[in-house]
Amino acid sequence: MKIRSLRRAAARLLLLAAAFGLPAAHGQGALLSALPGMPKASAPTAASATAPTADDGRLERLNKQLEEARSLGAGMAADGVAVPPGITDEEVGHATRRLAQWSLSIDRELRAIAGINEARADRSEAIAADAAWTGFAEKPPYSILRADELAQQSDTLSRRIEAAETTRSLNARELERLQQDLLRANQSLRSAEERARADTADAALQWRARATRWHQQAVDATAAAIARDGELAAARSEADKARLALVERQRQAVKARVAFTQADLQRVRQEQQARQARIEKAAAAAQALADQKSRELAAATRALQALRTAEPAPIPARLEAAEAQLQALAAATDTARRETEILTLLGGLAASTADVWQLRFDALNAPGAERRREATAALRDMIRPLGVWRRYASGQLEVIHEEQGTLALAQEQLAASSEVQRFGAARAEALSRRALVTQQLLDEIDRDERMLKRWLTEFEVDQAERSWQDRAAAVWVQAAAVGRAIWRFELFAVEDTIDIQGQKVTTTRGVTVGKSIGALLVFLIGCLIAARLARRLERTLIGRFAVDAMQARTIRRWLLWAVGLMLLVLTLNLAQIPLTVFAFLGGALAIGVGFGTQTIIKNLISGLILLMERQVRVGDSIEVDGFTGTVSEINLRSSTIKGFDGIDAILPNSALLENRVTNWTMSDQRVRRVVRVGVAYGSPLRQVADLIRGCAERHGQVLKQPEPQVQLEDFGDNALIFALFIWIDIRGNASGPLIMSDLRFMIDSALAGAGISIAYPQRDIHLDTTTPLQVEISRRPATAASTPAAPPPENGGVTV
Repeated sequence: MKIRSLRRAAARLLLLAAAFGLPAAHGQGALLSALPGMPKASAPTAASATAPTADDGRLERLNKQLEEARSLGAGMAADGVAVPPGITDEEVGHATRRLAQWSLSIDRELRAIAGINEARADRSEAIAADAAWTGFAEKPPYSILRADELAQQSDTLSRRIEAAETTRSLNARELERLQQDLLRANQSLRSAEERARADTADAALQWRARATRWHQQAVDATAAAIARDGELAAARSEADKARLALVERQRQAVKARVAFTQADLQRVRQEQQARQARIEKAAAAAQALADQKSRELAAATRALQALRTAEPAPIPARLEAAEAQLQALAAATDTARRETEILTLLGGLAASTADVWQLRFDALNAPGAERRREATAALRDMIRPLGVWRRYASGQLEVIHEEQGTLALAQEQLAASSEVQRFGAARAEALSRRALVTQQLLDEIDRDERMLKRWLTEFEVDQAERSWQDRAAAVWVQAAAVGRAIWRFELFAVEDTIDIQGQKVTTTRGVTVGKSIGALLVFLIGCLIAARLARRLERTLIGRFAVDAMQARTIRRWLLWAVGLMLLVLTLNLAQIPLTVFAFLGGALAIGVGFGTQTIIKNLISGLILLMERQVRVGDSIEVDGFTGTVSEINLRSSTIKGFDGIDAILPNSALLENRVTNWTMSDQRVRRVVRVGVAYGSPLRQVADLIRGCAERHGQVLKQPEPQVQLEDFGDNALIFALFIWIDIRGNASGPLIMSDLRFMIDSALAGAGISIAYPQRDIHLDTTTPLQVEISRRPATAASTPAAPPPENGGVTV
């Protein structure tokens, strides 16, 4: 019963509001229309809606229906109203709400009709003003402030036209839904009237028939009001379009001849300073109010604590009122603090406005393209923080609306005393105030964001209308800015620890693209200079110090590698790139790289050892791994050996250290060679030796010291073996194989001239004479092909 009473009370309050013509707030429209900077919605009364129009009959009927609905509502809301037996409280509440809906819908339609008439008049005035306008009184160039004013008007009118079109679309959808409700309401009305006519004595049926008619009239009035709202939106849209046409004409007249002068900039600064002063004054007042509410909240908290601990226990209603007062003061304190914060933020925005306008002035009037680009980039960067603040303000506004809804629901569901209701109303007022200032912040942020975006668009148009020289300069500046951004792009950062008075200080260094490219260029240029100096050094070593060409080339290569390593370290130091940047090669990667490069490192170290020990040098004749030749190059990783047959062999340096190497010219360039020759048994040995020695002495490339030696080396199976030992100098073009070939020709000629034959292989045949030998004499056949050969005699016989 208590809930039913509350429902009936709420319905009666609603009826009283409808009966006295109080406007109803739908959603957030009533709140937003009261905010600073928002357009004020016209609120014509029912009497104003009765102005003469083309639809006077409709207005008269609506006014009569409004009086009827208000009178019925007032009667339903009066205490002690007679309700027939059998009617429940729920039915009474439903009928009360329908009467209120009927009354409010009629009033809404009347207001819409008045608004339509007003919008049509405004449209006519706008069309007349557009036709009568011939230009501004002032002479061009026009102030940029006038252009801004026209742009803001155009933006506002465009958004209002868009909102009106959205309203029309929503009203059309709502009408489609109400058509079904109206059909059901008409069907219910017919059924109720039929039952009432069937039993005229039943007062409850008669009352339900009237309540059903009220329902049908409320739905019909709601549909008519929504239809009128659509017409009102269309009329206002047409009026705004007419105003927009005039504004666009004025913008086109101003657009081509607008100027932003120092006087305009000074005027803006003065206005912003005055606005900032007003905001600061309001912020100070809000701070004072917050301090006052904080003191009142602290006092109320102490009073509530004392009341809870008082003996005897206080009356529950008093305790409830104290808690409601505490909540109201908490909401008021929070609102005052939020208002202070928002006003402080608005003051900061107002303070930065002068800088923003200065950037705009520079973007349009600065003589240099670089300054214009910097100003434009700075304005573009300001849009992102505004988006963050807009999301913050929108979130805060949603939270406030949720608190308002929760508070309104609590106020409806709880039966509270008048004092508790008063504190609840104070709390609701504080929430409304908080929503008001938050909405003001959101409006300011949206306005600034739209203004910045419009300015950026103007900059693009202004740039497109400049001369080709200015456009080319702007493109060059933009390209240079992109290049600088790439040049300064940080690839990665490294930490460097230094010791300052015994304390470890860690600093961070960034490795940028510019540092990397600069270091690479310095390294390459240094390498080119070092290569040229090394080649000059090589020529000096060969020409002045008589160093072998191959040896000088090896020195040049090793010197280049050493200089390259020093250049690498020096370049990194000059570019302020610490060596710790290569620390990422540590760990598993370093182990993998170590295993992969161990052979290369081994050969590098082997090359260094060969260079220091000089046991194998360029020009030496060596034999390694069965390959014989002359060392032509010793590089860092490998060495090149040119064989006597002209084939080059590339051997890793480690092979010259780990394998057995025969160096024929390590300590001396003279090489001993041996020429062996066999003569027949019975030859004069001394004469043979003298002839062989004489051949060696006559050869021009055989050294006289040590002198040639001839030795009887062995009694061979078929010949007496003589060995000629000679020494030759392999420097220059001396070839050991060619000299030995010449000596063999000379020895053969000398021995042949002396009648001494060079032996050839001989074999002795021994016969077994322990048994008689069989001797046969046979005739050789005429042809070998026709007669088969005789078989060999048995027992070792001889066939003759």
